[in-house]
Amino acid sequence: MKKKTFFTIKRLLELKTIKGLSLTAGKSGIDNSIYNANIIDNPDSFEWFNPGDFLMSSGYLFQTSQTTQRKIIKELAERNCAGLGIKIHRYWDKVPEPIIDECNKLKLPLITIPYNYSLSQISNEINNEIYFRENSLLNRYKKIQDSFTNCSFEKNVVENILKILGSTINNSILLLDSKFQLLNYFEHSDEIYKMEDLFDLNIRTKCFDQNFLIDIPAKIEKLPVSIKRVLTINNREIICKIFPIVYSKNIYGYFIVLETLKKLDYLDLIAIENASLFVSLDRIKTKQIEEALVKEKENFFDDLIQDKIVSMNALKSLSKMYGLDPDKKYIIATISLNSYNKTYFTNIINILSSFYNIKNTGFQYICRRSFLILFIPYLSSLSDKKICTLSEDLINNFIEELHKQEIDFNKIAIGPICNDFSEIGKTVLITMDILKLAVQIKYNKQICRFKDIQSFYFLSSSVKIDDLKIFYKRVLGELEKHDRNSNDNLVNTLDYYFQANQNISVSSKLMGIHRNTFLYRLRKIKTLLNDEFNHPELLFQYQIALHIKKII
Repeated sequence: MKKKTFFTIKRLLELKTIKGLSLTAGKSGIDNSIYNANIIDNPDSFEWFNPGDFLMSSGYLFQTSQTTQRKIIKELAERNCAGLGIKIHRYWDKVPEPIIDECNKLKLPLITIPYNYSLSQISNEINNEIYFRENSLLNRYKKIQDSFTNCSFEKNVVENILKILGSTINNSILLLDSKFQLLNYFEHSDEIYKMEDLFDLNIRTKCFDQNFLIDIPAKIEKLPVSIKRVLTINNREIICKIFPIVYSKNIYGYFIVLETLKKLDYLDLIAIENASLFVSLDRIKTKQIEEALVKEKENFFDDLIQDKIVSMNALKSLSKMYGLDPDKKYIIATISLNSYNKTYFTNIINILSSFYNIKNTGFQYICRRSFLILFIPYLSSLSDKKICTLSEDLINNFIEELHKQEIDFNKIAIGPICNDFSEIGKTVLITMDILKLAVQIKYNKQICRFKDIQSFYFLSSSVKIDDLKIFYKRVLGELEKHDRNSNDNLVNTLDYYFQANQNISVSSKLMGIHRNTFLYRLRKIKTLLNDEFNHPELLFQYQIALHIKKII
C-alpha cells in the first residue's frame, strides 16, 4: 500500500480543482508541508499563526512601504509558515519586487492567486486535501501522545517530559512557573550555546529580565498560541518562543523554546501542546499535595497551641515531623501586622525564607490571620541570659530587614523562655495576650518583652477585673476623685514619679512641667493619701494600682 504523504506547496500547485496558481518566488521551499490554511489581513496578527500555515492575502496588507513588506515576509518565514498566497489584479497586477526578493532570500514559497478565486475557496480546497491525507499525521500525533502518557507514570515526571519534548522538537527548552521562575530545563546535546552562559539556571529564580517578559498577557483569553522574543547574544539573534501552559482556564507555567537548532513545525506544536497538558496536570497534583501538607502542618500547630496533643510521645514525634526540636529551649515571637492580604504576607514569608537561610537558625513560622508566629530554638545548654541576648539580636535584625523592604507592622511580642517543650503552646498564647495587653496599657515600644510587662500580665490574667477595680479605688480613689474636679492630673503625676524612680528632676522633665509645679502636685498627693512615702509596702501598692489603671 502506498504511504500517504503530507500536503505540500508542490501538491497545491498540482490541484486540478484550482487552476491558475503560479509559483512566483521561494521555489526552494516547494516541499514545505501545509497543515492549515489561514487568511492574513492584519500586520499585528503574527502571534496567532502556526508553523505549517499557508497564509493568503488580498494584497491590501502589503500596500505599505518596502520596509514593511520585507518585515512581514521575514516574520512569516521566522514563524516557519508553509508559504504565502497573494491575490493579483485586485490591488496590483503583479507582486512588488521587494516581496519577491525577500521570499527568494528566505525560501518562503510565494504563490499568486487568480482574481476569479475567493480566498475562502482556496482555503476550503486546501483543508479538504489536508483532511484526506491526515492518517499519517494522526499516527505521528498518537505516537507523541503515547510517549508523554508513558512517562507520566514514572518518577521525575517533569524532567522526563522535558527530555522527550526537547528530543522531539530538536531544541533546548526552559520550563518556568506562572511567576516566570525557573522550574527545570532541557539542554539539547547539539545546542550551539551553553545554557549556563545565557541564563541564571538556579531553580525558583527569574532567568529573564522584565524587558523579555513585558506585554505577555495575564488573561488567558488574550494569550496567543506562542509569543516570539529575540535575545541578542554576541551580536547574534536567538529566536525564543514562549508557550503558555494552560489548563482549565489557569496558567500553570511557560515553555521557552530556543530556536537555535531548527524552526518549529506543526508537529512540534502538537508535541508542545501534549507536553503542556501533562506538565499542567503534574503541577496541579504537586500543588494539591503542597496544600494538603500545609493544611496538615496548620492543624498540628493549631492543636499544639490549643494544648490538644495529650500524649508526650505523640507531641515529640509530630513536632520533629514539622520542624520543631523537643530537646531544645524555645523563644516564641509573635508579630502583629497592621493589615492582612495575600501579597503582603507573601512578601513577609519571602523575607523570612531569605532570613532563615542567611542566619541558619532553624526557626519555624506559621501565619494566623494578621499574626506571624516564630518558633526560635536554642540549645538547652545555653543560659537564659544568653538566649535572651541572642533572640533579641535576631529579632532586631529581622525588624531591620522588614524596614528595608518597607514592610510595615504593629508590634512584636517576645514570650518568656520555654524550657519545657510541653508548655510551648501556652507560651504562644502568652505572646498573643502580651499583644492585647500592650494595646490596653498603651505600651509605646514596638518590641513587647514578657519580662518588661509581666506584672501587668499577672494582674490581668490572675485577678478578676472587678477585684482590680475595687483595689484601685481603695488605693488611689481619692486622687482619681480630685482629678475629676481639677486640672492637677495627680494620678499621672504619681505615675511619672515612679517611672523616673522617684527622681523629681527626671519626673518633671518626662511630664513636661516645671520642677516646682511637680513638687507642688507631689505634696498634694501626699496630703490626699495621708502618706509621706516612707513606707515600702504602701509605695508598692501605689505602683500596683497604677498598673491596674492601665489594665482597666
